[in-house]
Amino acid sequence: MDYVLIAGLMICIAVMSGMLVRERNQSARKAEKLAEAEMRALTYQSLLDELPDMVMILNAQGQVIHLSNELGFIADALDPDVVIEGDREATVRAQFFPELCDGDRIDTSAMVPFWDNDTIEVPFADIAQPKQFRRIGKWILPTDSSEHCFAISIIDVTQQESELASLRRAVNVDYLTGLFSRRALVDHFEDSEHAPGDCLLLIDLDHFKGINDSYGHSVGDDILKMVGQVLAENMGRGGVAARLGGEEFALLRGFRSDEDALAFAEVIRTAIEDTAVKSESHHVKVTASIGIRPLDENETLDDALFQADRALQEAKQRGRNTCVIADAIFLEGLRTNGDLITSFEIEEGLRADEFYYALQPIWNVDRQAAEGFEALLRWNRRDGLQISPAKFALAYTQICRQPEFFDQAKALRREVIYDLTAEPGAYVSFNVDVETLSMRDAADVIADWFDNDFVINDRQIVLEISEASMSQRANWNKVIEEIEILRKFGYRIALDDFGREASNLLRFAEFPTDIIKVDKELTAGAGLQTNRAKTRTLNAIASLARSLGIDIVIEGVETYRQARTLRNMQMVKQQGYLHCKPMRVEEINALQHLGLDVSHPLPPEIRDDLMIRKLRA
Repeated sequence: MDYVLIAGLMICIAVMSGMLVRERNQSARKAEKLAEAEMRALTYQSLLDELPDMVMILNAQGQVIHLSNELGFIADALDPDVVIEGDREATVRAQFFPELCDGDRIDTSAMVPFWDNDTIEVPFADIAQPKQFRRIGKWILPTDSSEHCFAISIIDVTQQESELASLRRAVNVDYLTGLFSRRALVDHFEDSEHAPGDCLLLIDLDHFKGINDSYGHSVGDDILKMVGQVLAENMGRGGVAARLGGEEFALLRGFRSDEDALAFAEVIRTAIEDTAVKSESHHVKVTASIGIRPLDENETLDDALFQADRALQEAKQRGRNTCVIADAIFLEGLRTNGDLITSFEIEEGLRADEFYYALQPIWNVDRQAAEGFEALLRWNRRDGLQISPAKFALAYTQICRQPEFFDQAKALRREVIYDLTAEPGAYVSFNVDVETLSMRDAADVIADWFDNDFVINDRQIVLEISEASMSQRANWNKVIEEIEILRKFGYRIALDDFGREASNLLRFAEFPTDIIKVDKELTAGAGLQTNRAKTRTLNAIASLARSLGIDIVIEGVETYRQARTLRNMQMVKQQGYLHCKPMRVEEINALQHLGLDVSHPLPPEIRDDLMIRKLRA
């Protein structure tokens, strides 16, 4: 019996000992976990305190549960007028979160999972200007807590905002005149509502290139500054003046009537005419032509500029140094002549597939074969009206930069190349304007027109750039750089319209070109006794081009005598109505003979060029 009792007691003692051991182990584990949690808290706290950024932690109720040392130091450095004595947390809440401060807490109801708020200005002691801070926050769930908290980092962005403001000024302000840039004018126009009487004035300096050539670009720059000063002094309250580029300016402001706008334009024109700029030995004056467009309520800037430009061109045709207003009577006259084309009409034409490319061959009179084809944009409206490319080409290019129309314009180019079956292997050329070449990453943009292919359907792509556009005051170093990139991509470059305007032989050396296309202004009358000077000039150009390894194409060949004379001068690559007029691709494919054989004198039965044209038709 005693043994049984002893055995039972021993079992009870063993069980109790096991329970005590388990309790001791559990207590030890709890102590370890508590120590770990305290260590994590201390480590977390020390990490937060050592962060260079200013950090604040809120609990779910918006109460501050942690304020980093750096943020505390910043709170102490604020303007004494805004510091809450002895309460850093209250100071931080009031100054860094004024729109969310709610007593002793911050309203977290509007804080999304990732919160990036606008910058805020905070005044500091001994600093004249407030500093700017950005506030970024995120909801987190600490591992030792079941309650979410909100961590906020406060970053000093004063320097970055100052640099950004400088960049904005550089983009929005013309460096030379201090006026708005074109971009700033666009932004202002789009952000403003037009009131009755608002007008856009387009101002262009007359014969400005001649001033640059005669007196140098420094005098030209002084004249541009003078015009900027005239506009700034006269634009009035609420007015905006901008330099669009080169010698072209715009002014936007309100007037009581069209007559008032015209009178104001005369004040600007007279002020420019009467102000002289001093060069080393001369007082240089300039005149201006001005086009005025009274704005409709929903008119776009592109349409307003287009119509103001039509009035400006009319002012030029009237002898320059005058003002013309694009009022209802003026616009009705343009509309009657088919000269009033709006961006809306071009967009509608694109949607209706009214645009196409006509092809005109570049004919080699020796090989009796086409060297290439120039693709010429055409617009055949549904109402049957044929619109001259000069009236819509620039606006078309600008509109086709929009995503809605970019792919359509690209498809139109590729379509004409793939549909062309005549003269396999002959290149196809497309015109590129200087404005496009002046864009950022222009070479990449233009290459994207052709899906980065420089040969499509076994046809080399050639890009034609008009020499006439070189009178624009573009950044030619940038333009030439983009052209060089395009050549490296594999595209060939043609300098079009050579000889139309202020040509000089340096173009051969400085402009990266593979082909020179001589304008019809130089070829007209070639071979005639009365035009020996033109013939000698053509000979010199051809000789220089050949010595530099540049192909030469003669444009505007319209008579048999011209073609024969040019061939005798070894100018065998010719383009003009004598050989073939621009035609749709299906018409080109159906022709038996693209060009005319000019290797023989005129047959006796064909006495004049008119008969040739009839035969060609």
